[in-house]
Amino acid sequence: RGLARMPQLAIQAALGASRARLLRSLVIESALLAIGAGVAGLLVAAAATTAIRAIGPAYAARLVDVRLDLRLVAGAVVVSAITGMLIGLAPAVPAWRRDLRVTGVDGGRRSAAGAAARLRQLFVIGECAAAIVLLAGAGLLARSWWNLSRVDPGFRAERVVSMNLAPPADLPSTARAAFYEAVLERVTALPGVERAGISSELFVGTVGEQSVVAEGGDRVGAQPLPLRRDEIAGAVFDTLGTPLQRGRDFVASDGRGAGLVAIVNATMAARLWPGRDAIGRRFAFGGQGAPSPWFTVVGVVADMRRQGLETASVPQMFEPVAQAPSRRAILFVRTSHADPSSGASAVRAAVRAVEPKAVVYHVARVGDRIGLAVAERRVQTALLLGGAAMTLLLAAIGLYALIQHSVVTRTHEIGVRMALGARPSDIGRMVVGEGLVLAAVGLGVGLASAWALARTALTLLFGVGAFDPPTLVTVSVVAIVVAAAASYLPARRATRVAPIVALRTRAL
Repeated sequence: RGLARMPQLAIQAALGASRARLLRSLVIESALLAIGAGVAGLLVAAAATTAIRAIGPAYAARLVDVRLDLRLVAGAVVVSAITGMLIGLAPAVPAWRRDLRVTGVDGGRRSAAGAAARLRQLFVIGECAAAIVLLAGAGLLARSWWNLSRVDPGFRAERVVSMNLAPPADLPSTARAAFYEAVLERVTALPGVERAGISSELFVGTVGEQSVVAEGGDRVGAQPLPLRRDEIAGAVFDTLGTPLQRGRDFVASDGRGAGLVAIVNATMAARLWPGRDAIGRRFAFGGQGAPSPWFTVVGVVADMRRQGLETASVPQMFEPVAQAPSRRAILFVRTSHADPSSGASAVRAAVRAVEPKAVVYHVARVGDRIGLAVAERRVQTALLLGGAAMTLLLAAIGLYALIQHSVVTRTHEIGVRMALGARPSDIGRMVVGEGLVLAAVGLGVGLASAWALARTALTLLFGVGAFDPPTLVTVSVVAIVVAAAASYLPARRATRVAPIVALRTRAL
């Protein structure tokens, strides 16, 4: 656009306008356009804050503070103004350095070649490369989100509500076990409650390592295991929908004074007794000969991803609350209601009927807690995909502008080619090919950059590597299609140029 205005600048210079005045008018004009675009962008950003919250309701608790910060708004306005002034300098710099009268005579043909043309091509290649990097990143995150959403957590969260349960601090351990059993009895009897159970925790953070001695295992002596221990009561596994693969659940006889029993998950059974049945086998903590009681395995339960969907299950053991009553627990209730939290007040009343001093807090649907991990990735993917789409649009606009300018400046050349026998399809392929070459170079640079960046951010990916052929092929196809579409309109215009008109035209 600036090159096309060179004759106008020459006329203004001939009429007495100084270079400083020309420079000032160009910069002010571009700055006003850029500030207007910046304001429009801020309006879009203001609307996007609402859209971000709507992306994942389960993640909304962490999105309540998403808003337009005044400092960021001011920074965006400043960047818009600076960008506009820099863009305004593009036609102003050659106007400052050259004889504008000569520029007006030659129509700017010299400025359309050489370093200026190469610089424009580099800008378009850079836009294409940036779009590819963002598209590839969004594609990898989308694949990760899809893989994560298909992971089986080992339990069914629908219609299950969890609530923290704290008995009075002065309640002795023997009374705590009786308290938990009484709570389960009352809660299970409530209308709409299908099953209920108590566990010391469901979702866990880091898991400590313990030395475990396995009776009848392949290894002699203790072996270190990352192990999670929990106390449970009631129908925990039935409530959570986790199948008991072998053996039995805890029964009333598994109480204080009886032999220590445990239910282990499939991972722990496979680690301690690979290829063997773990039911009836014993294990203890500490080195061989240490005064540690032995636990007898009475059941093997399926694995649960309790450290998060992205983390594989670790060895886990469950003890009956009657043998190891914890001071705090989590009550899980599966209801027949679509919204399981609707019966929370009835559950609180049942707990207080057993012990008025007991505290019930942090009521949450288990499905919401699981959805946090997936919702977080959904938000990240949506934001990056939005940025990638915007960048791809800018790259397409830049490519269109460059090819369009090339067609305008080469109108005379196109006329000569058509006069010598070139068909419109030949001209169209030539113009589109010019755009596809630039897009291909940007595609190569972008794919290499995306691969390098993805390797440094492998922790953000799940179930997909930095080099993922389906994602890269999809991104490449999208980029080529967009580049071809951006080049098609100028090519169509070039093919409609009449040869006699083109031969009479001097390039602008």
